[in-house]
Amino acid sequence: MVGTLKAQLEQHGMTHRLDEVLAETGAVRRELGWPVMATPLSQLVGTQAVLNVVSGDRYALVPDEVVAYAAGHYGAPPAPIEPDVLDRIMASRRATEIVAQPPEQPTLEELRARHGTGADDDELILKALIPEADIQAMRAAGPVRRDYPLSSPEVAEMQALMATVRMPYVHITTQRWDLELRR
Repeated sequence: MVGTLKAQLEQHGMTHRLDEVLAETGAVRRELGWPVMATPLSQLVGTQAVLNVVSGDRYALVPDEVVAYAAGHYGAPPAPIEPDVLDRIMASRRATEIVAQPPEQPTLEELRARHGTGADDDELILKALIPEADIQAMRAAGPVRRDYPLSSPEVAEMQALMATVRMPYVHITTQRWDLELRR
């Protein structure tokens, strides 16, 4: 999330205000009823915090997703949204339109009929959440490769790294891969 906040501030030439945005993120989270800080809610909170800092006028700019959250489209918040903040959110330009268009709430049976998955829950989850082209691409790619050479310069480097740490595992993530080694 910090990376996203930095990128948003960079767009406005305000990377020097990261500490201010982090403090504002805590305030926005409290005011919005303590939403869980996991995607997509963490992004909503962070974006609103950036907009509050960049604009200099708290809740003067409110993204549609924050309006949808306040309208209950993501479910009920864990705690009530502060009334004055809710008033500012619902006074935003598109609030009336967003509130009037709640997301559909199909039943499980309706989803099964729509996607033709029968009783296969895994297939239903895929088809309900992922575009068909992406599902086809995933299947065309085949199974995840799990057979890697047992000796290489990279493996030797990881073995040396494991020998130097006292933790029971090493977890390394880059933009291209995610590696976890356990003793």
